[in-house]
Amino acid sequence: MNNPRDGKKGISQLLITGVRVGLIATIMVETLSVITFAQTTKPTIESTPTATKVVVTSDSLKHDKKSTERDTSIQTDSPAGPTISAAVKVEIQRHVNNLRREQLDDRASYIDYWLAAVAIVLTFFGIVIALAGYIGFGRFREIEAEGKKNVTATAGHVEDAERLVEQIKKDRDETNKIRQEMTAETVADDPEEAKQAATNVAETPTASLIDKAIAQAVFFQQQGKRDEAIEKWRAVVHIAEEIDNDQAARAWFSVGYLLENPEESISAYDRAISLKSDFVEAHNNQGNAKVKQGRYEEAIVDFDEAVRLKSDFVEAYNNRGIAKGRLGQYEDAIADFDEAIRLKSDFADAYYNRGIAKSRLDHHEDAIA
Repeated sequence: MNNPRDGKKGISQLLITGVRVGLIATIMVETLSVITFAQTTKPTIESTPTATKVVVTSDSLKHDKKSTERDTSIQTDSPAGPTISAAVKVEIQRHVNNLRREQLDDRASYIDYWLAAVAIVLTFFGIVIALAGYIGFGRFREIEAEGKKNVTATAGHVEDAERLVEQIKKDRDETNKIRQEMTAETVADDPEEAKQAATNVAETPTASLIDKAIAQAVFFQQQGKRDEAIEKWRAVVHIAEEIDNDQAARAWFSVGYLLENPEESISAYDRAISLKSDFVEAHNNQGNAKVKQGRYEEAIVDFDEAVRLKSDFVEAYNNRGIAKGRLGQYEDAIADFDEAIRLKSDFADAYYNRGIAKSRLDHHEDAIA
């Protein structure tokens, strides 16, 4: 990348060069004028033993005159002939010098005109160069200022992009949370958190159809619109099935949870388990639905699978104890209640159910304890 200082330095040098060209041109004109005058001011006089010959030549008195040559010869017939007086020679020389001076003045004026023209042209070019440098420098400053402005704007766009990426990540985390964790049962267990998660998804432009459908199901459930909530969960099933079996399983689980008919609920839980065999909550809820139908032994099988998959599943131990108690297996039921209490010492339902089982065994004192 070019350094802006190098550009400024180059333009400054260009301005200085233009000024120097004008000054050098002026100096050259003066110098050439002096040299020319010095070379053309020496007169030419030729002499011989037998004669004196003075030649005056005018190359160009003016631009529109032709060259002429004047020869003045004064010769004696012989070395012994008459001589020219000193006064005559001086007069002749004076006239010759006058003619030469006039010729040289004209020539010097002619040369001065041309040199002046050359100086004007060079000065003009110097001014043009300087002006071009000035204009170029101004344009450079404009480009530099525009570049700084663009850099600042780009930095702002980068910051905006970073904030947008962070927001997208946050939105993705929210949508992942509602997709991976939200069911009708969790909505009932923690309605405030469910409502907040659903609201975040509803306000996210990039949320998928599945996420939006789940959020709408949450809203319907909290508004007491059970049928509408079930329809939304069924819509999630149709979208997610064969694409995301875990999500489809949670949707079937939610349908089973919202259905009031135990048989229909069991059917929905079966669908959820077929898609996700280790769905602990589905096994537990299916056992509860069977308890409602009086199918206690079948229910115990579901609870057995639940605690097998999750050994610390407190609710499954308590529910299995209830099923066993309905079958009169109070000792086994008490064992399940004891395990539930061991895992969760403040589990009030387990204490209550254990007391009932002990009373059935006439262990009234233990039941009270």
